[in-house]
Order: sequence, then C-alpha cells, then structure tokens
Amino acid sequence: MIERTRSRWARHMLSEVLLTVTAALGACCLLTALAATVLGLRFLVFQSGSMQPTIGTGALGVADRVEASKLRVGDVVGVRTPAGSHVTHRVVEVTQGARSATLLRMKGDANEVADPEPYSVTEADRVLFAIPGAGYVVSWLTSPAGTAALGLYAGWVTFMLLRGRTKRRPRRPGRHTSASGRRGRRQVQAIAAAVSTGVVFWAGPATAVPWGDAVTVHGTSLDAATVQAPTLSCGTLGVLSVSFHWTAVAGATGYQLTAGGETFPAQTSTSRTVTALIANGKASVRALRDFGSTTWTSAASNQRTYTVAVVSLCS
Repeated sequence: MIERTRSRWARHMLSEVLLTVTAALGACCLLTALAATVLGLRFLVFQSGSMQPTIGTGALGVADRVEASKLRVGDVVGVRTPAGSHVTHRVVEVTQGARSATLLRMKGDANEVADPEPYSVTEADRVLFAIPGAGYVVSWLTSPAGTAALGLYAGWVTFMLLRGRTKRRPRRPGRHTSASGRRGRRQVQAIAAAVSTGVVFWAGPATAVPWGDAVTVHGTSLDAATVQAPTLSCGTLGVLSVSFHWTAVAGATGYQLTAGGETFPAQTSTSRTVTALIANGKASVRALRDFGSTTWTSAASNQRTYTVAVVSLCS
C-alpha cells in the first residue's frame, strides 16, 4: 500500500512539473503575442548562413516595420525582392530613389560581395535582435510533425484538466492543501499550458539573390559560349538534414546551389548538406565559370523536391 501511494504521488508530481513548465511557456507565448501585436513586431527565421557570424542559421530574428527614411547604414533589414522572395542582409548604402522610394544596397556579412541590385523600398523590417536556434523550434512547430505533436499535447492537457476534477490528488504526508485550491491551481496551469499550443509564430525565411553583373566587350570579334548545366541528385538523408550531389561540369570554376529559396555561396565541391528546416522545398544548382572580370553562370539544373525534418525526404 505504501509503495502504491508513493508511485501515485510520484506520477502526480511529474504531471505537476510538466504542467507548471508548460504553463510558464504558455504565459511567455501569450506575452510575446501581445507585445508583437501592440508593438507591430515581426519574426524572421534565418534559413542560411549568409549573415554569419552575426546571425547564424536557425536563428529567430525579431524585427519591427519602419519607414525607409529611418534606415541607416549598418542596419540588418529584411525586404521583399521583385521575384516575391525575402532577403535579410545588412545595409551598406542608402540613396534616395524615385518619388518617395529609398534605394538600399545590401550585403550578407558572410558574403564577399554585395547583392547585385539595390532594393527600392518605402518601408522594411529592421531586425532588433536574434535568438540563436529558436528558428528551428518555430519551423518544427509549424511543420506537419509539429502540428501533430501540438494536437497530442493539447489532448493531454485536456485530459489532465478533466482528471484533476474527478480524481483526488494523493496527499503527501505532512502537507495539507484545500481541495478547491488544488483544483483552481491545476486549472490555471492547464489553461496556461494550452495557450502554448495555440500561439506559434511563423516568419518568412531570409533569402538571397543570385550574383550577376554587366561586362564590357572590347575587340573586333565576339565568340559566344554557354556553360553546361550540371545534373542534380539527392544524396544522404539524415535527421534534420539532407545532402545534394551534382555532376562536375568541364571548365566550371564553382557551383551555386539554390534550395528552399535560398541561394548559397559559391563553392568548388560538388555536394552540399542542407540543415535548415523546410517542407516541400525545391533545389537546383548552377555551374559558374570565373573569367576574372566577370563570371558566367549556366542555366539551372533539374530540380529536386525535399523536406528537412526529423525524417528527411528527397525525390
């Protein structure tokens, strides 16, 4: 009888700890949601390392929307590209554009050159700070697996709330607490814990723009040539990662992989591992040929669709 009572008390204490912890998380989520609504904050998930070492892959950036006239050189800013994607880089030059628009020249801290074209904006998301690793959590919670886990968790919270109403808590020797006080505390814990399953923020990923430039031709004749496109294939699948391989192209001096809307820095190897959490992303690669004053870029390779999660997929 004593062992059974101790076992019941241990299980009760475990559920109390879980409810208390998740109640605190729920309160934090609620306060964050209110702050975001009142202050107009936005959340950006960094899915690449273009801003390293300042902001690493998987960080969650907290930004506010400001008028372009308030932006200064050195600010980390998120803008929308003409193609409809997002890029979050550091402002290196600010000039006045046509009408009320402002032209922003931007560059990733890890990139050797600035983005090829300035961005014409009237307002932008200015990053206030970033939380390392938090973007992985947000991305997973918004994935199918995360949604299923939240649903199961909400069911468990509901069960614990109902169970607390119908089943008396085992009393630890030497402790006396009123039944109404215990039920009230458990209800508050369960409700606050349930809030953490409903307040999940999703932010658009920070993306980059492929490099390009103009070239002046001198001479009496011009020979035209094209760089052959490589062939992309799926490589090793891992937990929270997927690898890509592609064929080598004769004459190519580098390759540039685009995956999930992010164009990674050029590299000489013919493989790359992607670790940013993403569902149903598309990947392709281009071959580069450096001529010193300019770089030729091939057409995009074939596409591969992939998912990076606890169970990664690629086809």
